[in-house]
Amino acid sequence: MRKWHLWVCFLVILTVLPLVGCEQRKLVVEDKEVPSVLISTPANGARVSGTVTIAGLSSDLRSGVAQVEVKIDTGNWQLASGTTSWLFTWNTASVSDGAHTIQARATDLSGNTGTSTTITVTVDNTAPILTVTSHENVDYVKGGTIVTISGTATDPNGGIVSSVEVRIDNGSWELASGTTNWSFNWSTDYDDDNYYDAHTVAIRASDSLGLTTTTIITLYVDNNHPWIDKCWPSQGYNVPTGANILIVFRGGPMDRASVENNFRLIRMGTTTPVSGKFYWRTGFWQEEELCIFAPDGYLVDNQTYKVFLNNVNVTDRAGNLFSGSLNYTFQTRDCTPPTIVSRDPDKNAVLDAFNPGLATIKFSEHMGCGAGVNITDNTTGNSWGLPAVWLDPNTRRTLVAGLIYYNGGWSEANDDKNQFSNWGFNNVIKGYNTDPDGKLYVTYYASSWPRYLYLYKDSARTQLVAYGGYWGDSGWYSFWEQNNSGLSGACYVNRVADDNDIELTLNFSSYLQEGRNYTIRVFGNDSGGLPIEEDKEWIIYTKQNPANDTNPPAVVDILPANSATGIMPRRLIHLVFSEVINPESFSTSDLTITDGSGGVSYQWEMYPDEGFTRLALYPNRNLSGTVTVNLKKDSIEDLAGNKGPTSAFTSTFTVSADTTAPSVVWVLPADGSKDIDMRWNVNWPFSGGVGFSERMSDSLPSDALTVVEAVSGAPVKGLRLRPMKVKEEGMLGGSSVMTIE
Repeated sequence: MRKWHLWVCFLVILTVLPLVGCEQRKLVVEDKEVPSVLISTPANGARVSGTVTIAGLSSDLRSGVAQVEVKIDTGNWQLASGTTSWLFTWNTASVSDGAHTIQARATDLSGNTGTSTTITVTVDNTAPILTVTSHENVDYVKGGTIVTISGTATDPNGGIVSSVEVRIDNGSWELASGTTNWSFNWSTDYDDDNYYDAHTVAIRASDSLGLTTTTIITLYVDNNHPWIDKCWPSQGYNVPTGANILIVFRGGPMDRASVENNFRLIRMGTTTPVSGKFYWRTGFWQEEELCIFAPDGYLVDNQTYKVFLNNVNVTDRAGNLFSGSLNYTFQTRDCTPPTIVSRDPDKNAVLDAFNPGLATIKFSEHMGCGAGVNITDNTTGNSWGLPAVWLDPNTRRTLVAGLIYYNGGWSEANDDKNQFSNWGFNNVIKGYNTDPDGKLYVTYYASSWPRYLYLYKDSARTQLVAYGGYWGDSGWYSFWEQNNSGLSGACYVNRVADDNDIELTLNFSSYLQEGRNYTIRVFGNDSGGLPIEEDKEWIIYTKQNPANDTNPPAVVDILPANSATGIMPRRLIHLVFSEVINPESFSTSDLTITDGSGGVSYQWEMYPDEGFTRLALYPNRNLSGTVTVNLKKDSIEDLAGNKGPTSAFTSTFTVSADTTAPSVVWVLPADGSKDIDMRWNVNWPFSGGVGFSERMSDSLPSDALTVVEAVSGAPVKGLRLRPMKVKEEGMLGGSSVMTIE
């Protein structure tokens, strides 16, 4: 009973206390529990591409989930849609292919955040890499057979190629065999009405994500065997040694490797094929293909060569065997120009105008019939063809010419019976087919039958030069050369009796005059038609009567001028003399050149020019510093023997360094010229030139000029750069203008 009263009192107190002024307080419970969040898709380690949906769940037992966010790699948190069940759309194209991390974050109404476990996915937005290895685009396959089209397919970043398919033209896609290494067998048709049937072949590779790559190629079904339409040189041709071998195929295009591996060019008598390079040109003519074989060097003169193509192993690109054969020979011509081995008188010789002797020219090889010698008076410009004969008419290597000429007159001695008249002589050379005084010695046999007439060059009548005969008592006798004399002619004979002591004195005049200079020119071709190229022109001089010239020669000009500055290190030095100088009197010991490095050796040429003489000096090295040219007193002579200069001549100039490389200023034929057609013309009548910004050396390397066929790149041989000549003078030390020959 007592306990019950106590509980009543306690309840009363609790009821009354608020009413008697006690303070009232609110009770708050704090939420510190974080929400949970997880990513349900994609799975950790998944491969993704394109636009991906990231989804998951989130929960909070106290206040509830307010939002969910997603972060890619180390980027910013981005808001997802939904809370307890949420979604986030991710465009994987915004990141690179490869591994990326994804994390989700949930926030509850109390502001608590919780994050998910980070997952890693591999982004693969790259389609498979597809390669066709069996054929190229615009390739050729054989008709009426099984053609295997094959290749490889890979997927980047470790992906998997799920399939490779092939479609021919507008047909259906068909599954190829294999993926990373795939192949497809195509049964081609055969149509003998068409050379080529074009087909479109599409290949499609797909990866496990559905990404695809499609490659399209065109293949021609080739239904014919290739053959040779043209070749050059052809059977029996005679061609230059720089010729290339040209073969035009039709019905191709060819398997070029099969042609190159089975072609041979062999010089007869040898077993080793000629080495060279192949060049190809397509579209030469419609449906034609040109193969050019360019030997590495020149072929050998006057040889037979065999062209051979082993047709058993030659095919076109479709695999069709070459139809026909190539097995023939051609010859090379003499392509080495003749040269002058020796000449007398030689360059700069000084002769007696009235007794110059004979001109003898020896050649390196057999010459043609048209060889000869001209002489030009450089003072008047008059020219004459010299009478000339071959010392060796069978081999034609030594030519003798007269520097004086027979003027048609003659006198006769010891013809006491007056039997001879109207003598006429052809190609008389004093001292060669006459005696040194120009005499001929006659023996006549009137008692024989037929009658005979003999001409000798010696009084002992041992050196026969011509003879003739006649079937009658009186009449015209023609006589012909004997013993390579070259002498021929005719006379009228009134037969009376034998006569063994007649002497004929022929009258001669000289082409030459005193105190002049002359240019001798030798012309002609060898037996193969090649002209003389080198040393075919030179200058000779004649002595002057001292009574007609008593003036000493003097230096009247020099280039570079005295005290000149800024001169190039490698240039000609010209001294100009007041009259024509005797070149035999000049010595390099009498004219010295010095510069900052010491003495300078040089080459020299002397050019007579309208009463003056230009002495050209070309240093053998680059000059430097101050250059001094010194000519000793009385060191040279004119053609009359007068010495000069009367005092030593000295001139100086200063050289500047040449730091500017030469450049090509112009070329002929000009770039883009279209008037030269050399498809089959190996005797290319080509000429041109190159202009440089400064004087070039006369010893350019052999490969300084290359000419190639623009489309194929095949070289054209036989052309060279040479210093341009001015008049008949060689350009000592080169030229700024080079000719292409």
